[in-house]
Amino acid sequence: LHRDSPGYPVEDILQSLEAFRKAGKIKHAGFSNWTQSRAEEARLAAERLGIQGFVASQNMWSLGKPDISQADPMWGFIDESFVRWHIAHGLSAFACLTQANRYLRRLEQNTLDKVPADARVRILFDHQEIRDRFQRIRRLQQKPGFP
Repeated sequence: LHRDSPGYPVEDILQSLEAFRKAGKIKHAGFSNWTQSRAEEARLAAERLGIQGFVASQNMWSLGKPDISQADPMWGFIDESFVRWHIAHGLSAFACLTQANRYLRRLEQNTLDKVPADARVRILFDHQEIRDRFQRIRRLQQKPGFP
């Protein structure tokens, strides 16, 4: 499911997915752009209902650590708490925007100036914390044995 529908009871969503699974139309279900609290609600509901529920998520998760205050409020992000939640419950996470929407590559190639200031990549990722992370990555790359 690409986006949550918070107005719908999570049990209804899960039961619909379970019907698709039993009919052979899907093998597994995952979500994108769900909050941790809503994902936990779904996990508990699937447990209560005795059904498979979600097996994976694909929220925004990047080494770039975006400025969430600048993001679309409908987007879901994986923070440290959500990482721990995934681990604790055995839910796979497939990262979205893993390379910070090419921001890190643009820093490496010194081409960030070619990206308009109002572009999503600049709005979400152009801040000091990611520049500091990039410098740490560059130092690691120069160490012997680093691929």
